[in-house]
Amino acid sequence: MKNGLFAVINIGTSAFRLEIGSFLDGKYRQIEYLVKSLSLGKDTFSNGFISSASIHEAYDILKKFQEKMNEYKIGKKFEVIATSGVREAKNRDFFLDFMDKKLGMKIRVLTPYEELYIRYIGIKNEFERFNILEKGGVTLVNVSSGNVSIAVVKNKTILYADSLHFGSLRLNEIFKELDEKNKVYAYNRYIEGMISGVEYVISSFKIKNVVFSGSSINILREIFSPSNNYLAQKDIEFLFNEIKKESIDFIRDRFAIRHNEAEVLKPMVCVYLNVLRLFENDLFYFSKTTFPRKLLMYYSKSYKQKNLKEYLEKTVLNIGEKYNFDKRHALYVRDSALNLFDMLQNHHLLDKKHKQLLEIAALLHDVGYFVNEENHEEHSYYIINSLHLPQIEEKDSRIIALIALLHKEKERDVYLRLYNYLSQEDIFMLKKLVSLLRIADALDASHKQLIKGFSVKFDKNSIKIKLSSNNFIFFELVSLKKKARLFEELFGIKIEAEQEIE
Repeated sequence: MKNGLFAVINIGTSAFRLEIGSFLDGKYRQIEYLVKSLSLGKDTFSNGFISSASIHEAYDILKKFQEKMNEYKIGKKFEVIATSGVREAKNRDFFLDFMDKKLGMKIRVLTPYEELYIRYIGIKNEFERFNILEKGGVTLVNVSSGNVSIAVVKNKTILYADSLHFGSLRLNEIFKELDEKNKVYAYNRYIEGMISGVEYVISSFKIKNVVFSGSSINILREIFSPSNNYLAQKDIEFLFNEIKKESIDFIRDRFAIRHNEAEVLKPMVCVYLNVLRLFENDLFYFSKTTFPRKLLMYYSKSYKQKNLKEYLEKTVLNIGEKYNFDKRHALYVRDSALNLFDMLQNHHLLDKKHKQLLEIAALLHDVGYFVNEENHEEHSYYIINSLHLPQIEEKDSRIIALIALLHKEKERDVYLRLYNYLSQEDIFMLKKLVSLLRIADALDASHKQLIKGFSVKFDKNSIKIKLSSNNFIFFELVSLKKKARLFEELFGIKIEAEQEIE
């Protein structure tokens, strides 16, 4: 964003935060920053749902934030973002609907991976030398109140991403009935159990550079007042030994921090120590920028996001290689699908975002062969649904999985039921993308890349695809006749193929 006002409301697990900022020639200035304490996380992590009292208190806070934004005439230039306190609540849909109906406020609920990605982009913009760190590999660890999310990035490829349920507030709520003497032991055993499944994977990458982010960093900064963007593991160990036997009141007074921060300091330090033991480096970097600021810069499109398309493509190809896909076929189908997308733009009327979904689906449509050739499209669907791709929202990731599922010409009733949750508009968009992928896949039915190029010509009753090849392309022509049916039904125009032998 170059000029104007923008605002972000961050509904965190322990507090609501509003940041309003002004942009002038791309330079940012904070105008307002408001914080209201309300621990939705305590409700969610203890009872599984947000209490009625908390919902109404949240409404009061959001209404005041809305009034403040109206004072500045923000209009529609704002985002409301919620994380695990809302995301994991069983009555999440009621909470979201209540705020929408009462305030006209649409709340975007981030997955742990979307949250981690936004923090990652923020850190890339904050650290001048971050690109140098990335070349050797970086592990980004986001320690939030509800989760610990981890991503490993090297050579512009996200090699690994996972989210584990042992944030500081969650641990505090799980073990709140224990006496202080036994809590630390319980914290460590619980964290060790959670980490055991990823310990080997993380250590196998041998990444030395570690960057931490999350609200926990703010507490550590208050305690240590570091002059640089890094701390040492020995500092955290010293802090742990100082507080492990002390009461919450002692911790609060000793470090002059808020009571709610003192409550989570022990589990938080246990989290840091257990995670840091996965790495060889004693020092770890951290981000000084608050999460509301990162959100504001991200959603106002004010962060520089160079080479992110390259990050996404390399990450997707790395996933394909992990599942031993036919890379030449995948790249051929990807290129053909994108060419068809451009050539048939006046028919499908889809935009750049949809083109990206088609590209990813084309690259990954056959990864299910890794499990079994029979019904491989189903296996592709489940594999893609389990992935966490940079820049891709959860809903869009499901659409990519559905495109891959439907890339074969058969459509079973069980497949159709999988996208009943989509709107009619999204279903129509999905079918358009599937129709393009089917044609692109047919152009390499033999997996031998026999077609060297193609062109498209239109008339009133048909679309003629002229195919250039050195050999007779029997399988491709037969497959194209079958796989073009969906396109023909959707757009009411016949696809005719014509071979030109060079």
